[in-house]
Amino acid sequence: MRQVCFRNQDTGKLVAPRAMVADTFLMRARGLMGKRGLADQEALWISPCGSVHTCFMRFSIDLLFLDRDLRVKGQRRCVKPYRMVLGPPGSHSVLELPAGRLDRLGCEIGQQLTIFEASGREHGHRLHH
Repeated sequence: MRQVCFRNQDTGKLVAPRAMVADTFLMRARGLMGKRGLADQEALWISPCGSVHTCFMRFSIDLLFLDRDLRVKGQRRCVKPYRMVLGPPGSHSVLELPAGRLDRLGCEIGQQLTIFEASGREHGHRLHH
């Protein structure tokens, strides 16, 4: 699975240093089901995606909803297994992070994220597939 890195342009902090990309129907449908957990630096970026469920998951996650330009639209902390979460209007993708990571990052609604491909090149907007 392809990996990318997300940085908060406003704070300079790495939000998701190792984000797996789920950009096909099958990868989006599977998500994190069957995994035992996420390491602190890991994440799953689901795009496009306006809502998520945590059915059949074994652990809680934090969610960061992003618009098409990777601006933070919403967030949810410590979503337990077997829950459904609708993103706020304008959500186009979501970063699924380990539970507790958002508390350490200090991400705020409206902040701008940037994305790096594995090559290290930074993109100011959405990843081009």
